[in-house]
Amino acid sequence: LVDFHRWAKNFGVVDPDWSELDLEEEVRLVRPGVLSELDYQSSLQYIQAAYDDADTRLLMSFLLLLTYRFGLRSSEASGLLSRDWCQYQELRWVLVRNNKIRKLKTESSQRAIPLLFELSALEEKLVEQVLTRYQALAGNDKKHPIFCELKNGKIKSHSQIQIFPSAIIKVIRAVTGSTDLVLHHCR
Repeated sequence: LVDFHRWAKNFGVVDPDWSELDLEEEVRLVRPGVLSELDYQSSLQYIQAAYDDADTRLLMSFLLLLTYRFGLRSSEASGLLSRDWCQYQELRWVLVRNNKIRKLKTESSQRAIPLLFELSALEEKLVEQVLTRYQALAGNDKKHPIFCELKNGKIKSHSQIQIFPSAIIKVIRAVTGSTDLVLHHCR
């Protein structure tokens, strides 16, 4: 807020009386920013063109979809189990809850998040491919991570999942030209 008013002063906006706010106590730093729908869709397309490995393209794109369309934190998205992705007829939602991969900060962090937007053709294709990929690896067993791979005959979390968020940040910054945007701005 202070930074915004510092910028807005250049356009004649008068500074408020900051003494009414307790800015010294409980300081919480937040990076302002937002990723637009156009930049999000462009980022998805960029990933499709920039990465040769089909699994990397698919999983990075799906992680971006989960953060943008469902407002998930990257750790919430990367820790989803297959049973946390829910569909009934035309309805889709994601369950965010504790599981064997990650723990949430608080009980109130557990929630069901409905999809509120119509997905683009690319997004629909991504969802279909991710679910097909999962079923090819794990069959109908929904207890494994959506972001999984087969290692020594066992289903494990994908070995690259920890680097996907930073790779997506690079994509977002390349698409937008902003050096300040991070994956959290999708929320």
